[in-house]
Amino acid sequence: MKRSLLLIMLLGSLPCVAADKKFELVSTKELTENAKVWVHGFSADGKQLLYSDGPDLCILDVATGGMRRLFNVAVAGFSPTFSPDGQSLYFLRREDKRLSLFRIPLAGGAAAVKVMEDAGHPVFSPDGKTMAFFRREYVENETAGSDTLIVASLEGRGLRKLTTFSPGWFSYEMLWSPESDRFVFLRQMGASKVRKLL
Repeated sequence: MKRSLLLIMLLGSLPCVAADKKFELVSTKELTENAKVWVHGFSADGKQLLYSDGPDLCILDVATGGMRRLFNVAVAGFSPTFSPDGQSLYFLRREDKRLSLFRIPLAGGAAAVKVMEDAGHPVFSPDGKTMAFFRREYVENETAGSDTLIVASLEGRGLRKLTTFSPGWFSYEMLWSPESDRFVFLRQMGASKVRKLL
């Protein structure tokens, strides 16, 4: 199945649209030809889009449509995301069966810096001061593992464990509230198709 990244431009700003009106599309531009395209998200200011085009991690300039290839994400790591200020990328890398979180500046010229070990995919608070993630933890004679919700500074300091959930449940798709004081996320038991919104 082929996937394509499309840039769709809307006509003007749309602060309010009447219920009986339709959006007017100015143009649709296909940006990729690779069948393996994955979108990772926009920068906080909405000016850049991070996506994978095959094995390459790329950034799209939304205003101009210009694309810049960063590096081979399969070699560097996985699960990339913009920092809150849009100046760096965070990504995960597996090291000796453990997940470590790294940060690398988009301007280049510097090596990736390890932020912390035993991490998960970071989700940043709307105020840009804190990140949260789920850490998979195991205890003796336990095979399923338990997810622990952790918050920390952007530098990986001041870790706080907020709660640990029952073994066997996988937690994901976490979102912060606009006030940066609570979370909502999905949970799923093993391979079951049953999901819970918490």
